[in-house]
Amino acid sequence: FEDLHWSDVSTLDLLAYLARRREPAHLLILGTYRPTEVIVQEHPLQEIVQELRGKGQCQELALENLTQGAVEVYLAERLESDTIHPHVVEIVYERTGGNALFMANVIDHLLAQDALKQEGGQWKLQGAFEEVAASIPDGLRQLIERQITRLPKGPQRVLEGASVAGVEFATEAVAAGVRTDLDELEDAYEELARQGQVLEEAGLAEWTDGTLSGQYRFQHALYQQAFYERIAEARRVRLHRAIGERLEQGYREQATDHASELAVHFELGREVGKAVHYHQHAGEIALRRSAHQEALYHINKGLELLQKLPESLERNQQELTLNLALGPSVIATQGYGMAEVERVYSRALELCELLNDTPYLLQALIGTRVFYLIRGELQAAHEITQRILQIAENGQDLVFIQIAHALMGESFLFQGKHTQARASFEEARQRYDADAHHALRQGALWIDMGVSASLGLGLVLWHLGYAEQAMDRSYEAVALAEELSHPFSLAYASVCAAWLHRQRREARATQEWAEKVITISEEYGFPNWLSFGQILLGWAVAEQGEPIRGIAELNRGLSGWQATGAVLGVPGFFIWLADAQRNAEDAEDIEQGLVCLAESRDLIDQTQMCLFQPEAHWLTGELLLQQSQDNGSEAETFFHNACDAAHRQEAKSLELRAAVSLSRLWHSQGKTKEAQQFLSQAYDWFTEGFETADLKDARMLLNELS
Repeated sequence: FEDLHWSDVSTLDLLAYLARRREPAHLLILGTYRPTEVIVQEHPLQEIVQELRGKGQCQELALENLTQGAVEVYLAERLESDTIHPHVVEIVYERTGGNALFMANVIDHLLAQDALKQEGGQWKLQGAFEEVAASIPDGLRQLIERQITRLPKGPQRVLEGASVAGVEFATEAVAAGVRTDLDELEDAYEELARQGQVLEEAGLAEWTDGTLSGQYRFQHALYQQAFYERIAEARRVRLHRAIGERLEQGYREQATDHASELAVHFELGREVGKAVHYHQHAGEIALRRSAHQEALYHINKGLELLQKLPESLERNQQELTLNLALGPSVIATQGYGMAEVERVYSRALELCELLNDTPYLLQALIGTRVFYLIRGELQAAHEITQRILQIAENGQDLVFIQIAHALMGESFLFQGKHTQARASFEEARQRYDADAHHALRQGALWIDMGVSASLGLGLVLWHLGYAEQAMDRSYEAVALAEELSHPFSLAYASVCAAWLHRQRREARATQEWAEKVITISEEYGFPNWLSFGQILLGWAVAEQGEPIRGIAELNRGLSGWQATGAVLGVPGFFIWLADAQRNAEDAEDIEQGLVCLAESRDLIDQTQMCLFQPEAHWLTGELLLQQSQDNGSEAETFFHNACDAAHRQEAKSLELRAAVSLSRLWHSQGKTKEAQQFLSQAYDWFTEGFETADLKDARMLLNELS
């Protein structure tokens, strides 16, 4: 029997008669009912159940709400797919509390509104899905409304007040809004929870000011929303304001720890100044947790509300603070090279000039500089870096002096000026103070500068010919990023570790680090690092014998990288793509590889990203020979160009690589003595890294030439 809470008296008499029979019978009676409905309607079923339970003639099985895991299983079966975005499961579970009836209705509603769709093989919530997910399906609305109207007027009113306080609330906060005696309110909520109607107990709320208050929660978010929608707008505003003020008073000095909750109350209570204040704090808290989407919401909301306040010095200061907090989240979620990054920091620079604020000016300059760097405008980025260093030295700001040296090292690195880069990175590394950088790491700088300095130094040392020292610096940076528990820095450290292993031609290690980059980036939503990881993974897969899969992954990462507006590194990525195509060993792939290398060399000339110049020339020579041995003369020219470029940069590792290729070519042409002398000169310089692939190749060739 379904829904016995709606059954007539005759049906109940029949059930009672059958249950009380003494004669044996092969008969099981199974009935379902909602206890809440029975209590509210004072239905006679309650009496019969109590009697049967007392005599041991029935057994009750309470159906618990579904867990989040069970909701996920249901969604997988309902949508006939195992690829469902975790946010879908989370939203459905939060909205329904695991109530099976509510859950099925909400999913029907999301599908009917096209808010739940497949995208790239994965089911996701689309567009302004929060608004759709927040609406109540018509069928559920009618059911919930029937339950509400059966309640007496008094409980309805106090539940309306509670709905303004949230899904979970303290009676003390509600009392401030509904202006009802606290004991009266406690009695009403206690009775509703005891009867299992709408509410359930949620422990005790203890505030900083010493207040102790009962705490309750709505059984489902849909109940809270239904009561909230019954309140007239003017009354809502008054309730939100009163509840916000009481919570602020109760939390005292810990109010900013509850910034997200207070921001909502003051925003809906039309207290704009306080709303901006708490949205700002909520955004900063989200930034510290690397919850960048949440940070974007709060900071953008703060900026939007700020425009409602009259122009003043204080408003300009708040706008500056919000913009500087906004920058890192825009970068983390959209990418360094997007136009929005330039807009945010350009406005921050305007406000800094207006306010004559040097510390914030330095942060704004760093944000602007990273935009130009990632867009491949190395000269503009370098000039801004010089300005940062000058301002920091004039103000004797030790933290920003260290930062400026690290940034200077980056500029020199991509220009192929390895000796200058090494000096800058070592200076930055020596000046680094983790505690002094704590506040900036949580907000304006995104990547910890100690991590950045060690990683940059590692890459430079490899180019200069110190392979073992390079690995030491790289792993030192990874360990620091892990110790700091800073996901963005750890993603970057993993990128550089993978990059360094790629330079050492260690495909398996490159793959392991690239997979780590992808895992972190997918978890925290870092588009730049995700794409970089895919590029490195593609190269590693191709190098290990799966060129088709590797080339596809590499192209996917390259498209993603460029979609963020990034140009930095692209000449190198074209080289890595050509290297993967070389492994395919197909004439068409070789030709396509040569096209990629031509694009790489053109881009190097345009941007002066000379870091990649030696390898672009070297690999062009290798592919020309792979295409045809008749290309020997042209290949020799490219090998010479590679050696010359590496020599100018003091990039000993790349000079050795090119020397091996040139010597091998000379040997095939009968110039064995010249080949031996040339390669010996390059090889004999090295003092470490003899187990790396390039030095092994050089040693084997020297043995062959001797």
